[in-house]
Amino acid sequence: MALKQPPLPLPLKKIEIKGRTDDLIPIGAGDNIFTKMFDDAIFSIKEIIEYQVIFAKKNGQDLITVIAESEVINDDIKKKIMEGIMKMPEIKNGIESSKTVAEPIVNLVEPNTFKRDSIKFKRLVDNRNLYD
Repeated sequence: MALKQPPLPLPLKKIEIKGRTDDLIPIGAGDNIFTKMFDDAIFSIKEIIEYQVIFAKKNGQDLITVIAESEVINDDIKKKIMEGIMKMPEIKNGIESSKTVAEPIVNLVEPNTFKRDSIKFKRLVDNRNLYD
């Protein structure tokens, strides 16, 4: 009986799926941001209950405002959120390299501040009117 050889590795690159196209927001110099990226950064903080990210334009730059419902409201939680979103290369490069993204703003609010209805709660809200 012949020994079975393990399969050879395929010479193809792995594809990383970051999110669905309907959860995609273009920012900066052509980078794309997905809800899952913010989920990973923000929900890793145990005090955060829910969040919403609002995209706007200010002085020709994309302005990102994070509003998070938190059980604890203090500067330490704001700092953790800022550190989490600054780990995203799409945001960090937009701020530091291309200068197309403004420094993000983080606001904490009390639990149950967001209105939740029967429609899916939208975590990423784009108010830039890019396609009008």
